[in-house]
This record gives sequence, structure tokens and C-alpha cells, in this order.
Amino acid sequence: MRVATALRRGAVLHRQDLPASWQEKLKGGGHKSVLPAKPAAEAALPAGGADSPFLPGKTWREIETLILAKALQRFDMDVKRAAASLRCAPSKLYQRLREDRVAERAAEWAAQPWSYPEGETLDSLKRQVFAEALQRNGDSPYAAARQLGVSAGTIYQWK
Repeated sequence: MRVATALRRGAVLHRQDLPASWQEKLKGGGHKSVLPAKPAAEAALPAGGADSPFLPGKTWREIETLILAKALQRFDMDVKRAAASLRCAPSKLYQRLREDRVAERAAEWAAQPWSYPEGETLDSLKRQVFAEALQRNGDSPYAAARQLGVSAGTIYQWK
């Protein structure tokens, strides 16, 4: 079950995701065709909260956009100040402003419970998100990578 849960696609483990021997056992027993798919480690952890930008079900790209948007909001959309605080290139913020329509989606970002802690760099927050993804996925870099939509090599790099 652990392997099937780790290798699942999406948030639900379907009968066809299980090994053939399990599928046969479940076939006629009146069991539900869909089983809850949260690993025990993930179920025991709260969703990312006020101190964590991690959001279960979101890719790293989506989480990174949230971090950048929250930093921009903290600095009243001043790209240079936000970039200096994050220790990233202003061009990264300008690019994300344009690609993800950050300014147009201000209400969406404001509704997220996490707020950018001034002084945290983008790299330190990335390390925090990747560590939390690893923890929620039983320290499996492959499962964490799948959850965040990055390569396992990226997880190893930021571990």
C-alpha cells in the first residue's frame, strides 16, 4: 500500500493503482473503488500554516509564486525592495508579475494564510518547503518531487 500510495497520480488512490493481487481481493467484496490516499505521515501533519508557505497539492512553481507575491505585497509592490529581501534578481519578480498576473490576483494572494517573514530569502524558503514535502512523503525524494512537480535531483540538491 505504501508503494501504491507513493506512486499514485493525484490525490486519490484508485483500485487500478494497486497490484493485481490486491485488485482481485477487492473486486467482489463490495469495497469502495476509491481508497483514501494520504500517507499516514501526511495525514498527521497540518496543512502549511502561518509559518509555512507549503501548501499540499500545490507545485513548487505555485508555492514560489505565492512567496514572491507575498513579498511584493509586504513591500507595496516595490520590486527592488522585495527582490533585495528575497535575495533574488528583480528580473525574476518582473517575469513572475507578468506571467502569473500577480498584481491582478492580489486578492487571491491576500487570502492565503501565510505571510512573508521579512528577512527570509527565497532559497531558505525553498529549502523549508522541500523539507516539509519530504517529511510529508515519508522522506521519499521521489514522492516529494512528484508532489512538488520537480525532479528528484532538485529535491536532492535542496535537501
